[in-house]
Amino acid sequence: MEPGVDEGGRPIEKVTYSIGRGQHKPVCEYWLTASGEGHQPIYIAVKSGEGDRVYEQSIRTKLKSYPQPGIWYPNEVTFRKIDAGKLKIEEVATVEQAAFNQDLPDSVFSIEGLGLPIGRAIDCDGRRFTWDGDSLVPEGPFAARAQGRHVPLELRIASLNRDAHLAGMRPLVLLLGDSSKDVTTFGQQIWTSEDPPEILRLLPLVVSAKETQSESALFTRLGWERPKTGEIAFIAVDGTGTRLAESRLMIAGNAGLHRQLAEFIKQSAPPVRDAQAILTAAEREARETQRRLLFVEGGPRCGPCLRLARWLDDQHALLAKDYVVVKVLQCDEHSRQVIGKFNPRRDLGVPWFAIAEPDGAVLVTSVGPLGNMGFPTSVEGKRLLKRMLERTARRLTVAERDRLLQSISADTP
Repeated sequence: MEPGVDEGGRPIEKVTYSIGRGQHKPVCEYWLTASGEGHQPIYIAVKSGEGDRVYEQSIRTKLKSYPQPGIWYPNEVTFRKIDAGKLKIEEVATVEQAAFNQDLPDSVFSIEGLGLPIGRAIDCDGRRFTWDGDSLVPEGPFAARAQGRHVPLELRIASLNRDAHLAGMRPLVLLLGDSSKDVTTFGQQIWTSEDPPEILRLLPLVVSAKETQSESALFTRLGWERPKTGEIAFIAVDGTGTRLAESRLMIAGNAGLHRQLAEFIKQSAPPVRDAQAILTAAEREARETQRRLLFVEGGPRCGPCLRLARWLDDQHALLAKDYVVVKVLQCDEHSRQVIGKFNPRRDLGVPWFAIAEPDGAVLVTSVGPLGNMGFPTSVEGKRLLKRMLERTARRLTVAERDRLLQSISADTP
């Protein structure tokens, strides 16, 4: 299969984005299959430079149909590296057999991912995708619809409140006043904005104009006022959905829009968390209770990080027998120094986690033969988590460790 169309002649989406700034910033290309749950990349390339200074790394995969309808797997993967315009490496791996949704023995190698760090988010024409280890999952206002399911708004708000609480953030709901390009694009850009920096302490939920019109009863019950045509209502709420602050801003033709939004963001963001204080308290608790640290590095808008946080919360009673969980976001104060104590590398993706002694001595990490496992829904990820628990748990029984592993699946919310 080549970029452009799939075997059925249907178009394949192309996602292009740049890393960093400047004249020679690397450009990444992803070709994604347009059908199925999520978006499976079949071609990934990172390019920079021009002419005889061009640098490129790419992975191209040809997909083959699995006996089960609707399932495809890479039966040929080609890795190429071009340096200074010259082909340096070209390696081809062929998959003769594939197992789908089966537990594989340790002796079997599995292909997981195609070079994109778990938790990496990319953007294309205002739409945002996050790599969860299996596929590029769409986020933002149309994520549920894009994945073939509709989640009622009230449930999405409840999930937003929980996610924000677990991450030490504050929920921010955006109600779009209409479906014009100006309003829709500005609303979706909230997912990628880092200005002002306080916005990273707010977890956004964008509600489409159509849904804003149809949810009048819910908004009345919550005390939220619908925006007018051309407006977006920005509503900061607490963990129960109670409105803390609200601003309705006209989007098109508003010269002061960015200043007005920045002022609202700064006033609405929760206090910055001190990562060093969080770690110090956890170390003290671990020493006093003779447990170990389960240290988690996460990002503020990382889908897999949120899934891991929910799982840690759901399984708290079991995990607390052996571990004190420490969650640090990259936007927390002193986060770089604290994360560096456990993870000196900065290129492994998030979520990244480790189990350590109370003094910070790292025993095991979430990095395995295939890289950082992130949220461990894959066979290899669960295999690595099993080894991490076996090496570090002192009170959890074998049956309890198995229960923890069995509680994780690709469908774990």
